[in-house]
Amino acid sequence: MIVGEKIKKKRKELGLTLKQLSSKIDISISFLSDIENNRSKPSLDRLKEIAEGLECSVSYLLGEEVLEEKKRYLLQENKNILLHEEIEKLFYDESFVQILNEFKGFDRWTVQEKEEVRSFLKAKREFKN
Repeated sequence: MIVGEKIKKKRKELGLTLKQLSSKIDISISFLSDIENNRSKPSLDRLKEIAEGLECSVSYLLGEEVLEEKKRYLLQENKNILLHEEIEKLFYDESFVQILNEFKGFDRWTVQEKEEVRSFLKAKREFKN
């Protein structure tokens, strides 16, 4: 998406008219319209002003935040895969499976029973550290 299109899209998302945005950032309606329709290119200073008026970053208007979002998504996916692999490894640990079997019917435990187990595990972890 081109910068002008991003500006127009963001302005409309915020429910602003060309006139409202132009007043907010002190730029002529015709120049703002030219930018949105890719007939003019704003200077970096103007782009900063427009970004402030649209309550977004210059990076967003330049399309760079989309790349950052993709990077964050991929990192999260990698973390999820690693977590899944770690959990899967646990099920090959016989002692973990034995402990897990002790928790059968956990949904029927009383609040007090659950709290006792939590307290025990917390104390065990603190003792270990």
